[in-house]
Amino acid sequence: RYVVAAVTGCCFVGLQVPLYKWYNEMAGTSLNFVFDFDGWRELRNIHVLSVVLFIPVSEELFFRRWIQEKLQQVSQPYVGLLIAAILFSSVHLGLTQIWQGCEILDWHGAFIAFWGGGIAGWLYMKFQSVGPSIIFHMCWNFMVVIV
Repeated sequence: RYVVAAVTGCCFVGLQVPLYKWYNEMAGTSLNFVFDFDGWRELRNIHVLSVVLFIPVSEELFFRRWIQEKLQQVSQPYVGLLIAAILFSSVHLGLTQIWQGCEILDWHGAFIAFWGGGIAGWLYMKFQSVGPSIIFHMCWNFMVVIV
């Protein structure tokens, strides 16, 4: 289960390429995903380490173990997964930037986070454990930093 989660997390970065294209078609934008693999030196940054190691733990405990679990108790499992993925993506809209004076929401980031949240939710359902979701999220964030 953890190997599946780790491989899925690493591979999700590659899946983001067609997701970028799909988002660009829907939103009329021209965002690109560049594989330059220059992020290794960023791993020395404490903020980046928290993005890779600590934030995935807290987000997955909250969105899978608490939100998705509660939603699945009161609805169909995939309905709970879908709502949890939507809530997860909304956190990635960048609302804190609005409070800091930026008027642009990160719809693209939320779009990608929706799909990542869906995968994390599926892993949580499949393995009945938050561990694989955490490993998936850590590997995904790690690859985003590296790539």
